[in-house]
Amino acid sequence: MDRGRAGGLNAVGLTPSAAAAAALAEATGMPCETLAKLDHDLAHSPTSDLVAAVRAGTLVEIDKAGMADTLTLDRVIAYAVDRGAVVRTWQEDPWPRGHRAHLAGGRLEPRPAASCVVH
Repeated sequence: MDRGRAGGLNAVGLTPSAAAAAALAEATGMPCETLAKLDHDLAHSPTSDLVAAVRAGTLVEIDKAGMADTLTLDRVIAYAVDRGAVVRTWQEDPWPRGHRAHLAGGRLEPRPAASCVVH
């Protein structure tokens, strides 16, 4: 299914790694990039195509959100929500053994925003 183009929907996939971004793009047909790339562009290239793609009505799907560092995830979600995008975060369950030990910041919790959904 081409979620990035279905019914004119603007969608962007974000993941913690380039390999995961490539797999998500192949599986969904939507443009995908790393969280680090968007975070970098927000700070250093605010006119990039990736930054411009996140706007009101954009569906931002963040896969493997539990593997992302807390600060980057927070900045990216805050940017998207502030622009009126709808953010969905995904993390496989159950958590991989030992995974929680290396998360920088603890556990994934819903952000208090009407347009952010944690799966």
